[in-house]
Amino acid sequence: MNDKASFQIKFDGSKTPRSVTLSSGNRAQFKRDGDAEVIERWLGLRGFIVGAGGASDE
Repeated sequence: MNDKASFQIKFDGSKTPRSVTLSSGNRAQFKRDGDAEVIERWLGLRGFIVGAGGASDE
């Protein structure tokens, strides 16, 4: 199965949102490597990353 979810994230100081695509196999795809830390924090706060500073897996 190849499930995917895409999000548009608007960064402070940016005029246009940036695309993030999540897919099975614990993959996140985005264009700018410099965005990784912010995107990973955003995903963790929303429960997409469990047990790595994101939502609790208890």
